[in-house]
Amino acid sequence: MKAITLSNPGQPSTYIFKEIPIPSPLPGHVVIKIKAFGLNHAEIYMRHGDWPETAEISGIECVGTVHSSPEGTFVPGTKVTAVMGGMDRNIPGSYAEYTRVPIGNNLELTKGQTLLVRGGTSALGQAAINLTVNAGANVIATTRNAERVKMLLEVGVHRVELESAKLAVMLSKETIIDSILNLIGNGVILDSLAIMPTGVHFSFFGSFVYGTPRFPLSYVPLQRIANDVSAGRYIAKPSRVFDFEEIEEAHKMMEENRAGGKMVVKVG
Repeated sequence: MKAITLSNPGQPSTYIFKEIPIPSPLPGHVVIKIKAFGLNHAEIYMRHGDWPETAEISGIECVGTVHSSPEGTFVPGTKVTAVMGGMDRNIPGSYAEYTRVPIGNNLELTKGQTLLVRGGTSALGQAAINLTVNAGANVIATTRNAERVKMLLEVGVHRVELESAKLAVMLSKETIIDSILNLIGNGVILDSLAIMPTGVHFSFFGSFVYGTPRFPLSYVPLQRIANDVSAGRYIAKPSRVFDFEEIEEAHKMMEENRAGGKMVVKVG
């Protein structure tokens, strides 16, 4: 199979295209024939050598079909998705035609409540906004780029603020926040805490791994989300789709913060 590999895993690397064997089936695992994978900033850190625990093949998510399932959990050809679970860290990731992953199978908001999304124009931020708006809750989102305010308003955000380390001061005392999703890093944690009255839920997206006992993937309603996307309830169209051979161009666009949403690479 074709794979995009790191030249020196755990150290600053370049990408090398290789022909390697298709993963062999193992008990408790499924081999996936990959149709496409999403791009994430975590993979930039892997390529830069910022995380020492790095597999030769990057990629923390993919969609595809079952190639083999030795215990009969899945019928070959079944459509599946794989997210994290050690991919790209201690097991080979999704930058390939096939991968083998362990078998695995949030902020709660109610209608009328308000979520603050710090980093609303990121791919994860846009996904959170879609889910929240569809649930009938309100969204205040931040962005560092004034040119993206219009885009956020068009996807249902009812108020946009330019990101600042002093957002707590900028928001009026009359602004009621029920939950905060921080997607922009450690630098604004204290500021986010200052925004929070007693009882507010705070979620910081950090370096955890879904698909492990502490964060089981069953917590995420993937099938319901997929059904809602299919029904047109969420805006889920990729901002850009690349061919497999265009991985370097895709990473360049991601590093330059020109993605504007979720970028996807087609395989085959």
